[in-house]
Parts: sequence; C-alpha cells; structure tokens
Amino acid sequence: LCDEVEIEQVFVNLINNSIDAISKNSDKWVQFYCTVDDCFVTIRIIDSGKVISEEVEEKLFQPFFTTKPVGEGTGLGLSIVKGILDQHKATIQILKDMPNTCFEIKFPKVQM
Repeated sequence: LCDEVEIEQVFVNLINNSIDAISKNSDKWVQFYCTVDDCFVTIRIIDSGKVISEEVEEKLFQPFFTTKPVGEGTGLGLSIVKGILDQHKATIQILKDMPNTCFEIKFPKVQM
C-alpha cells in the first residue's frame, strides 16, 4: 500500500539524478530492478556512474546538499525522497559493493 503519486516522485527523482550524473560519461545507461520476497519489495536503480564517495554519501539526503553546479539543483530532491520513503516505512541505501552507483529501496510487504 502506498501513495502512488509520491512513489512516482521518488522514482522520477532518482532516475533524473542518474541521468544528470552520467550525462558526461561515454557509456550511459540506467537500470531498474524489482524483486519481491515474503517480507519486502526491493527496487534497485543502478546507473553507469561511479560509486558515490563516503564523504558525499554522509550528506546526500540532507536538505540543500547538492553536488550539482550552482543554479542547476536545489539540493532538495533526495531529502524529499528520503522523507517520502520514511512515511512509507521504506528504507533507501547506497550499495557500496557494486561497481556503479546503486540505490536500493526496500518497501515492507503488507501482509493481508
């Protein structure tokens, strides 16, 4: 169960960030995976960008933090993403054992 518009905003924001991050790469791709098990629906958004540094990762979900040049980003996108996911009791993390940038979202599966 979720607010479809808010979850759409999460995915659009993450995919747009991926597109921005890889815009100067010669190899450009974004992949979207979904798996379901007994407890979770897991979404992974992976792009051809480099793994995010620990220094950037620590600040990534804070309001007004951006790695984009001045005038190209407000720094609110990922903090909004985090807030929406928190409201849905979902988690988001960056998988560091991947060769590229990978955000993993886990939604708890509702048992009916």
